[in-house]
Amino acid sequence: MGCAKTDNPFFETYKNKFGAPPFDKIKNEHYMPAFKEGIKQQTAEVDSIANSTDAPTFDNTIAKLDFSGVLLKKVSSVFYTPAIPMKAWRKLQLKFHLSYLNITITFT
Repeated sequence: MGCAKTDNPFFETYKNKFGAPPFDKIKNEHYMPAFKEGIKQQTAEVDSIANSTDAPTFDNTIAKLDFSGVLLKKVSSVFYTPAIPMKAWRKLQLKFHLSYLNITITFT
């Protein structure tokens, strides 16, 4: 089942008072597209850091890496909470394993 960015809460700014995720609007089909896009964005950010020709500094390496992956952190923070029933969570986890991202960043 597809899910366009326009109807996926992960691709929007959370507009409630505290900036908390809109759990009532998040559906299981929202996770996969958001994870894929989040990994794509963070991979591009890490590649940019790794391939920079600037002399490495704290700001252009450590800090930049720490602030990368905003979308992926946003999705993960919801995915790894008790907000999803365990059966649905395991099904999503099997479909999409996040170790891919960890391997990519580790070896970059």
